[in-house]
Amino acid sequence: MSLPRPIKLESTIKQCTAKVKAMADVRKLAMEDTDIIINQFYRNLRSNDEQPLLDDLTVEEKEAFAKKEKELNGEPEMQKLQKLASAHTNGVVTDHVQAVYANGYENGS
Repeated sequence: MSLPRPIKLESTIKQCTAKVKAMADVRKLAMEDTDIIINQFYRNLRSNDEQPLLDDLTVEEKEAFAKKEKELNGEPEMQKLQKLASAHTNGVVTDHVQAVYANGYENGS
């Protein structure tokens, strides 16, 4: 399998974790929503045309998500997220993200 550009896995997992957290702060997420966010995040890494992480966001949710992302990119919160992502590096989410990285986004999942 050849990839168009390399992905730094650890930093990419941290970015993806931040997006899931920001979305979870905006609205309640089902496991399917989290799966969709992770898959779309990786599709967006490979695409020149970035698509929304979830298709069914209201205007208010989109605005709240953008605001949350800005907050999470602030120094103290980002450090907490980096520690959280590092602590779960061998956890279920990482296993899933690695599976998506290895197989999912190229197969359209």
